[in-house]
Amino acid sequence: MNSHRPPRTAIVGFVVSVAMLLACLAWQALARPCLISNDAINYVDVARNIAAGRGITQSTLGYNSGRFPAEGDWPVPCRAQAPGFPIAVAGLILLGLDGARAATLTHVLGLAAAWVGVFLLVNELFGLAAGLAATAALLLVATMPGLAFHAWSESLAIALALFSTWAEVRHLVRRRVAGGAGPGGWLLPTAGALAGAAMATRYAFFVAGLIGAAALWDRRQPRASMRDMLRYGLAVLPFPLLVLAHSLWSGPAGILTAPPSTTSFAENLARVASVLSGARLAGAYAPAAWVVEALAVALLAFLLARRARRAGTPVGALFRGPRALLPTWAAGYATTTALLASWIFFEFGVRLLAPSLVFLALWGAALVVYALAASPRHVALAGTVLALVLAGRVAASPAAGLDPRPRGAAERDPG
Repeated sequence: MNSHRPPRTAIVGFVVSVAMLLACLAWQALARPCLISNDAINYVDVARNIAAGRGITQSTLGYNSGRFPAEGDWPVPCRAQAPGFPIAVAGLILLGLDGARAATLTHVLGLAAAWVGVFLLVNELFGLAAGLAATAALLLVATMPGLAFHAWSESLAIALALFSTWAEVRHLVRRRVAGGAGPGGWLLPTAGALAGAAMATRYAFFVAGLIGAAALWDRRQPRASMRDMLRYGLAVLPFPLLVLAHSLWSGPAGILTAPPSTTSFAENLARVASVLSGARLAGAYAPAAWVVEALAVALLAFLLARRARRAGTPVGALFRGPRALLPTWAAGYATTTALLASWIFFEFGVRLLAPSLVFLALWGAALVVYALAASPRHVALAGTVLALVLAGRVAASPAAGLDPRPRGAAERDPG
């Protein structure tokens, strides 16, 4: 939200350092690909079948199913996992990469796209300094243990959701400037299509379409809102219809045959809060972590109120309109994960809650920059140092990825 543009050298330094981090991650993906989970191995298997012309099929009979079929032919239709990530991996396989390298490189490319999407989105909502800070925060999140450098579909889905949200925010800004005239153009259909593509990459991202549609409603402009929601919905719709058609054509939908849950919705919400707050990682130090976080939130609230008072704007303006999409998205996805985990059985941790973690991180970074009135130049310099440190850490990593757990432990708890 700072109006001063940073010196060109600061921007160039930040971009170069981010490119170095991306190059290190890409080198690790090509030199030492890492498939540590059953999901990653199955993604590669499905991608190989797609590249070989056998369709969206898997070689493992009964994988991710609550009941092992008594009979069947190989390969079998893949329904339990969304097809978007294997399709992207198959594209790289057709270019000549082997399956493991194609999968890990697809994840890295998804991270790079997410970094661009974060900058565009937060820059649109909060300004240049906040956009740089949010990008730096996502660099840190992307290299967290359990998230970095594995063949998982979250990064690609997150990138699609970020670009979808950015396109919708730009549309909302233009609609407000136009006084409800409802500008046409490519932004809203693009936002809807990207939200649908995110859902086709990870099923839990159906929440992206719901949140995107709800954000278009403005009771002061009901006619323009309804028109926009219809255009957005028509752009989203083809993707779930294609996934549904594939499931119905090949048999019962995979999620309907998944193992049933053994935990309640309330229990899963508590687990979600524990993961997102860091209490789960803190272990025995969880009570102290909660106290530190509460104090940090109180300090941030004080700084935000002081900055808003000096700027002559209400603090509530930071949490209304398009800016409310960030915390709403994080809360919506986290609640969806808890709801799904109370219906079907799966373990979730940092990885499966990464979408909520990303939106919380970029929202928090934007608020901190606003509260401190940080200049873009200082943010760019700090981001450059952070990216260089992370690049050195990745380059010096003796094994693929940054996961410090023993390999056996990582295989037992990939979430």
